[in-house]
Amino acid sequence: MSVTQGTTASFFWVETGDHDEDWLVVARTSRSASGFFEDCEGYNRGDARASRVISGLAIEEGDEVPRYARFDDLKALGLIILRIRPDHVARLVGRFYHEGKLEGLIESIQTAMEANKSRSNDSMDSG
Repeated sequence: MSVTQGTTASFFWVETGDHDEDWLVVARTSRSASGFFEDCEGYNRGDARASRVISGLAIEEGDEVPRYARFDDLKALGLIILRIRPDHVARLVGRFYHEGKLEGLIESIQTAMEANKSRSNDSMDSG
């Protein structure tokens, strides 16, 4: 997949109010991206919102869209994959795309709190 002039697909960031399964979708329109996501993840129509990230994607013959973005898509388009498990995190030009970002945010906060607590305990022990 590459970016070219006059192609028929875009990369969309699709998210819902609960942010449980947010991720990137390759589709021709924002409506088809959000509809695909709602169908795959079991949401009701209108629950998902798709925002265009990159347009003008060259789709190879036989490549069905809409579909979820693949890791080779992300790399080919310049996204940096920061983490694959337990959930996907990618970055493009300073913006982070975090699958199920609410869960990831909670995890990040917990990790930071644990690190701060550990540092506090270490400084109390040395003082």
